[in-house]
Amino acid sequence: PGYKSPGFQRPPRVPLLPPAPRRTAAEVKKSRRRENLFVRTLRPKRGGAFDKISQSATDAFDALLGTDISGAPVARGDVSALLAEPLFIALYEWFLELGGVFRLPFGPKNFLVVSDPVIAKYILQDQSGIYSKGILGEILKPIMGEGLIPAKPEVAAKRRRVVVPAVHNAYLKRMMRTFSETAWELADEVEGKIGGGGGSAGQQGWPPHSASDLLQSHAADSEHHGRYLLDMEQQFNHVTLDIVGRAVFNWDFGTVTSVEETDLVKAVYGVMSEADHRATFFLPYWNVPVLGGMVPRQRRFRKALGLLNGQLDELIGAARAACEAEGGREDLELLQARDYENVKDPSMLRFLVDMRGEEAGDKQLRDDLMTLLIAGHETTSSVLTWLLFELSQRPALMAEVVAEVDAVMAPLERGLAEGERPVLGLDDVKALKLLRVAFAETLRLYPQPPLL
Repeated sequence: PGYKSPGFQRPPRVPLLPPAPRRTAAEVKKSRRRENLFVRTLRPKRGGAFDKISQSATDAFDALLGTDISGAPVARGDVSALLAEPLFIALYEWFLELGGVFRLPFGPKNFLVVSDPVIAKYILQDQSGIYSKGILGEILKPIMGEGLIPAKPEVAAKRRRVVVPAVHNAYLKRMMRTFSETAWELADEVEGKIGGGGGSAGQQGWPPHSASDLLQSHAADSEHHGRYLLDMEQQFNHVTLDIVGRAVFNWDFGTVTSVEETDLVKAVYGVMSEADHRATFFLPYWNVPVLGGMVPRQRRFRKALGLLNGQLDELIGAARAACEAEGGREDLELLQARDYENVKDPSMLRFLVDMRGEEAGDKQLRDDLMTLLIAGHETTSSVLTWLLFELSQRPALMAEVVAEVDAVMAPLERGLAEGERPVLGLDDVKALKLLRVAFAETLRLYPQPPLL
């Protein structure tokens, strides 16, 4: 009582990409014909009939259900504003106005929106057992099934006991090679696109000897050849998807080096887009059987989910077959003691299949993998994007981070053959103290996901 959450300064709204090219009148007309009528009604004009009806319904339910006893300030506004953009943007506006806790009534439902750090810690950490996963679990269940995020507490606790041991020290040490190799692929692609315009292979002076050399080469290119525009969010999406695929499934999506996206990669992005859409959209229209089949994006989502589930089932089947061919399941201690530098398949999927005593059906494994894919992909790439954005606004801090990276990389580069790339170890990552603090600050400013 009496605790008031401090406000936060609004991040600057900087256009990171140029505006999209104008469409012709014919293109606009064609697009409008394709757009479903129901979807258009979900984007009504501000202050229109939809807003008036929803407000009347909310007032009626408020009167019927009685006086609110929470004592929290009430957010009032047009529903059309909520539907016009991702939900957390509107919630942020109300946070600036009302503080860290406020009530959001909508028809028969009342949401208590919490962004105060003290109360959030109480809910998510101190007393997490007394709160349900609520609407987030309902939204993500069709996508992740009984994965860790939407599962009931008893199922989540059981699967957590299985999944967490898979991320053990020997596995992490082996994955550092995968992380480094994939990061170098990204560096090659970025350099090829903004430094040479045709791929980095065979370029003089490549690979660079240090991070500062790379920045200097980009500065020289900008000075002599004009400025270069590259969507780094897309690049980070590619590298994190490839890493998740290799580390979790033993599957190479190949998005960093591919010229065009495969149908499977498009399916991954389609499913992730729908997960984001459902997590930030106010009306769960996809639960209505008829409407779910009418809306084009829902039909595309079901097709993408079917394709992705089919691929995951194939990978699970292959892992089970390999497990049986190599002697069957083993105890946890033996699995963690494997020589992960030399095993054929060091992936997390193979660990889950091989563990004795915690056998799971194919669907449960698929739900676990889908959760790891969605939870670990765009969240990571988003943090990387915001980190780069913030560092680019602070050249002095960027220079310090670059110098720290160079200092850690220098000993690893000694004695390497021509063209050979250094691989960071766990201890090397721990030595990147400034970079790790910058990551932590980025997560504080731009938490991922922004809404639970």
